Amino acid sequence: MKYELPDFDTLVALSKTNPEALLKIKTEASQSLIDAAPMHCKRRLAGLQFQIDMETRRAKSPMDSCIRVSKMMHQTLGELRSTLQGAIAENFEPAVEDLSQNSATVLPFRNFS
Repeated sequence: MKYELPDFDTLVALSKTNPEALLKIKTEASQSLIDAAPMHCKRRLAGLQFQIDMETRRAKSPMDSCIRVSKMMHQTLGELRSTLQGAIAENFEPAVEDLSQNSATVLPFRNFS
């Protein structure tokens, strides 16, 4: 089931007047996303949500919370980048050969004009 978020202005107003209600919306939306995910992804998503919630609780301010979650995302993105670069290097690394014994014929280009 798709969770319908309130419009942006309502969310901004809630952040100023009723942060608890905004947190409830965030929790419901996150849980809805996890529930709708394929079975093989649910445990990982729930674990990730737990990590985000713990970093948010440890934060001293909303800005600190944002910075902590942003650092988590950048770290994960960096790990993904390294993994992909490693896979590319393994699979597409040219074989080292003795090129001194290779020969080739150079074909001249013809002028078609």
